[in-house]
Amino acid sequence: MPVLAGNTSKPVIPVGPAVKGVRFKSGLPATSQNIIRYIDILIGMCIILLVAVDSVVNNWVINDFVGDGYAFLTPIATVQNAAQLETKYQFASHSGLVDLPKIGYWLINTTVSALSAKSDSIFVLSVGWFTVNADLADQCKIFQATYPLDLSQTPVARLGIVSSSVTYYRVNAAAHIFSNDKTENLATAPINSTGLDALGYVPGRIGADMRLTTGISLINTTEPQERDVAFYKIFPKSFCTGCDPAPELGFGHCNLTLVYNDTAKTVSITKSSSIVGSIHKVGLITQQSGFTTASYYVKFIAILFAVGGFLASRRTVMWHEVDHNKTESISAKILRMISPKYFPYPSHALRFDMFCYNSDIFVFLFTTSVILDMQHSLF
Repeated sequence: MPVLAGNTSKPVIPVGPAVKGVRFKSGLPATSQNIIRYIDILIGMCIILLVAVDSVVNNWVINDFVGDGYAFLTPIATVQNAAQLETKYQFASHSGLVDLPKIGYWLINTTVSALSAKSDSIFVLSVGWFTVNADLADQCKIFQATYPLDLSQTPVARLGIVSSSVTYYRVNAAAHIFSNDKTENLATAPINSTGLDALGYVPGRIGADMRLTTGISLINTTEPQERDVAFYKIFPKSFCTGCDPAPELGFGHCNLTLVYNDTAKTVSITKSSSIVGSIHKVGLITQQSGFTTASYYVKFIAILFAVGGFLASRRTVMWHEVDHNKTESISAKILRMISPKYFPYPSHALRFDMFCYNSDIFVFLFTTSVILDMQHSLF
């Protein structure tokens, strides 16, 4: 039986890649090269994680389907339009729905009607929550007003107040660089729209801020009564007259000091402040449109292409050796084109993050999906 001598053995050279990644020459020590490579991998994975989280968390369809945002439907669940709110809440004198300008009323009515009907033309989203602290803008001072109330007829008060506003802008961001408009001809209160127009300001955003409280139990006394009151916020905003509003929704708590006047049948909120440490929940209503729908499909195709393309890149196609002594049928050529033969081992030439960064198709599709949905970031 023949025996192979040790000095006659030859090293076995594998067919295909034998190492992972791409090796390159560098003047840095091996340890530094490894550190840089691991940092590169870590950054790539972090970016992929951010993209994945963004694709799920900022997906309006998923958020609306989960339905957490519909908790903000509570204060208007028994009405179909804004006019019916007058029978459910005691609105502040001179700050009620009847005191709104026409566009302000339209904003409130459009929002209430769509939200109460759970319209298919909107997404109702739960954005999140934050803890109220002393540095945040006070959400409760708006309640300081006088409200009509007869405790003999309405022992549990539900109060409402609404205000409208117009935000003015001057020139644009680029013009600020080449002008002194930050220091010259600035508007000072009090000033009306005519004065703002003369200074170069233009109306940019309109809004109507409505607050509705939950039930408040009061007693018939002239002494001040302090209550921890929960309230809902419905604040539709729009950048042009008649454009679809983008309402902000909210739920929080206020510390109210109320004084009841049985003779005048009114209740006055003399002091109103936010409760530091309480939780304020935030929601949002966005419009469904053709651009929004297209954005989801384009993003889905981009992600599908990224995953499918990367998995395909992991497989190495066998090189087809042409045998001139054999004739290959057309069906065999078509089959090899559609489903070529692969080597049994995966290719490690590209990581998933590197594949995504270097894929023009993925970058183009994902960027397009963001641009199509960009209108919601303006509000």
